[in-house]
Amino acid sequence: MVSFRIPLPARGTDLAATSYGPDGGPLVLCIPGISATRRTFERVAGAWAGRGLRVVALDLRGRGESPPGRLYTAGWDAHAEDVAHAMEVLGARRAQLVGHSMGAYVAMAAAGRWPHRVAAVALLDALGVPEAAAAAAVRPALATLGVVYPSEAEYLRAVRATGLFEPWSAPWEAHFRADLVPTAGGVGRRTSAGAVEADRAFLEAHDPRALWPRVRCPALVVRCTAPLAGPLGEGLFIPESEARAFCAVAPSAEVLAVPSHHYSVLDDPAAELGVGRFLS
Repeated sequence: MVSFRIPLPARGTDLAATSYGPDGGPLVLCIPGISATRRTFERVAGAWAGRGLRVVALDLRGRGESPPGRLYTAGWDAHAEDVAHAMEVLGARRAQLVGHSMGAYVAMAAAGRWPHRVAAVALLDALGVPEAAAAAAVRPALATLGVVYPSEAEYLRAVRATGLFEPWSAPWEAHFRADLVPTAGGVGRRTSAGAVEADRAFLEAHDPRALWPRVRCPALVVRCTAPLAGPLGEGLFIPESEARAFCAVAPSAEVLAVPSHHYSVLDDPAAELGVGRFLS
């Protein structure tokens, strides 16, 4: 496991990245969700790298250790351009992409814009428009952005109180601890609240189903069957009807249903194995 930085001169910033596996292996780029960091892939990335793949997980601009840059640009196309640039810097003519949550939209956008460079996409529990209850359920996680907590322990208690990251695990704790920095009055998240809010507004104004017709490469949709519970009740990010509709449009798509929810999918053994086989 090696951490490094990928320069983005056009954005006036760079991306933090962590590489797993052999440098000469086929490249897999992992793209996190809207407020997540590359640490969310730490457990599964190591497993996939064991198949001889070079797995590189990224912090998107404004997340984790990747600063937003001079002029932040939101949306899946802007992040897809960063992903394509990362491929160039890493010397890969082609790569496979794994996207979780908003990262799945970024992966689809990249596949549509650069079909000759994206060999395959694995889409972890994001595809089209989530059910309203599911979208509302993630808001408590976003509410931790821009907040000062008196201590690291208080922050971790607040994260666990959302109920979104159960079963709690060492990888989740490492992810959240790594995003903390000292600030006046205590600690706060390194991830930019402004960058996340800009992307949230973009997602609310755009329908990701518009990306579907341009996804011509092999695609694996990992659909979580356990709903998230929130203020509007329980909801799924990928209803079965959405998965069927995507497969009718994307000629090389397949669906893997797993008994986890939107966040626990990153610790789900069936998802890890299914995606690993797909990438291999």
